[in-house]
Amino acid sequence: MVGFRVFGTHTGASNLPPVGLAAVVTTVANGLLSADLKARLVFCDRKYALPGHRAFSVYAKKNPRIDFVRLQRAL
Repeated sequence: MVGFRVFGTHTGASNLPPVGLAAVVTTVANGLLSADLKARLVFCDRKYALPGHRAFSVYAKKNPRIDFVRLQRAL
């Protein structure tokens, strides 16, 4: 019968507690934090957290293809 060896069992076992703790912290933080706060943490921006925040306030005014007055009336 041919046996096999498992290499790195001690290193794998020593990594389990931090990974388990990270999973628990992530699950709890996901349930407790608001969506706005999570976006601030992910994108590292306090004032304008979401990546598309300038789409209509900055870029729409500069784009000649968009009629900004008509867009404001529609909204």
